[in-house]
Amino acid sequence: MSSPDVQPLTSEPRWHERSAVLLLIAITLLAMGWLCANDFTWWDDQGTVHQNPWLLPPTFGTLVHYWLMPAYSLYIPVTYTVWAGVAFFAQMPKDQHGIALNPWLFHSTNVLFHLLSVLVAYRILRLLNADIFAAVCGALLFGVHPVQVEAVAWVSGLKDVLSGFLALVALWQYVSFSLSDIQGRASFTRYLLATAAFVLGMLAKPSAMALPLAALAIDRWAIGRDWRRVLPAAIGWAIIALPIAGIARWAQEASNTQLPAVWLRPLIVFDSLAFYLEKLVWPMHLAVDYGRNPTTVLAHGWCYWDWILPVGAAILLLAGARTRPVLLAAGMIFIAGCLPVLGFTPALFQFFSTTTDHYLYLSMFGPALALAWLLSVHPWLPLRFCTAAILIVLIALTIRQGAYWQNDITLFAHDTQVNPNSYVGFINLGGAYQRMDDPRRALAAFREAVRANPEYALCWSDLAASLSGAGEIDEAIASAQRSIDLQIRNPNLRLSWSQDNRLLGHLLLEKDKFAQAIPYLQTASDLDSDNRQLANELSDAKKRAATQPTQK
Repeated sequence: MSSPDVQPLTSEPRWHERSAVLLLIAITLLAMGWLCANDFTWWDDQGTVHQNPWLLPPTFGTLVHYWLMPAYSLYIPVTYTVWAGVAFFAQMPKDQHGIALNPWLFHSTNVLFHLLSVLVAYRILRLLNADIFAAVCGALLFGVHPVQVEAVAWVSGLKDVLSGFLALVALWQYVSFSLSDIQGRASFTRYLLATAAFVLGMLAKPSAMALPLAALAIDRWAIGRDWRRVLPAAIGWAIIALPIAGIARWAQEASNTQLPAVWLRPLIVFDSLAFYLEKLVWPMHLAVDYGRNPTTVLAHGWCYWDWILPVGAAILLLAGARTRPVLLAAGMIFIAGCLPVLGFTPALFQFFSTTTDHYLYLSMFGPALALAWLLSVHPWLPLRFCTAAILIVLIALTIRQGAYWQNDITLFAHDTQVNPNSYVGFINLGGAYQRMDDPRRALAAFREAVRANPEYALCWSDLAASLSGAGEIDEAIASAQRSIDLQIRNPNLRLSWSQDNRLLGHLLLEKDKFAQAIPYLQTASDLDSDNRQLANELSDAKKRAATQPTQK
């Protein structure tokens, strides 16, 4: 082969392979199996799964709907097909929060696909001639690194896990195709299987569209085929990805995200890569909201110096490409896995943060490949002991990180500790306390949300509702008015427009300010014309305002 690092797959006793697979299953379940007992969250899970009427119960119409239409600004019909299948078996009587689905089955689905991903990663590494110990360590780095917890622990993260699994299956078949071609017996069936898995991966989550870059990197620098054979296969995948990329762009509603000028976007990209490299090496203080949106990054000036880390790493990989090509392939896989969401184009969550752990799910195969190469090329006993010790530490950190995902209280209490300015974390924490019937803590959380971001209307909206429940009418009126004023200034972010107008109308009625209440009740009624109670309240307010000409 042209690559100095790849030789034909080494022959090992069959029981070694079986033992390796059993070890991978046991350790992955040790690290991630606890997640099956967690509750649903209200961090997207209510919209995607447990309050989703299309899954209560699922029907054939559910599949038709999700294959024809996007949801939550994503076109992910394969993921919704899996959710529909799980929901069919997960029906149960509604609990006090209106949840009629068993969370255990959904969490178990995430864990199952993650486990399958680990096993496929192991198989790819073995095909690339990592010895069994090296391949096991590489697959475990992919499987038990703490940054993987978010995608696996979050029911809505199935889109990342499922897409990542299908992408790894595609790489597995692609590698088999490339190796067979080198051996003079190219199996185009493998390429067709790889292509089918690639398409399904993109339909599970569109970010898999960057997989051609990962396949190209493995083919050229890990396997060693020449460009003449590499490019046609990679270009074929890129062409297939174009229509799905177009659908993803159409479905993705990211009007709330304001990207900086084009010439500044590379700084955002480098900042994201630097942040991810830091979490790769030092996976501490992980959270669901890091608050690293473009505006914050540019305001703090991080991006004007932290580009040094990813650029420096790229220079080292390129400089060593002739003698250590597999490391260059690993670096490109790491980038390819999160390329669509690094900051070149807007993404929905980028309003809160460009960086988030679940974006790294597929990217983690890059470090897995690098570790397997290192242990295979340098089979020193001290290095192997050190690797095993590091993996044990990662397992412990992963178990601890998974515990934060037990429920919304544990999740967002941790999130707001890591990021004290996570206003979205405080909003969700307040909502969790409300569902627990703890209005005092809910009110405190909403006040913290307003402190963290007084320019976000939803903070004021939730505070207004909480103050109203506490009987603080005057402060509730001021908070609701503040929320409405912010939404008037930014029509793209009218997240609570209807309820705020209705609440403010009700609060003004309680203060006998009927004339002032009318325009807010009118706006709410226009948005909810079938609500007879609201229509009656509006009519009553008009009558009482007519008999009360003087308003205070």
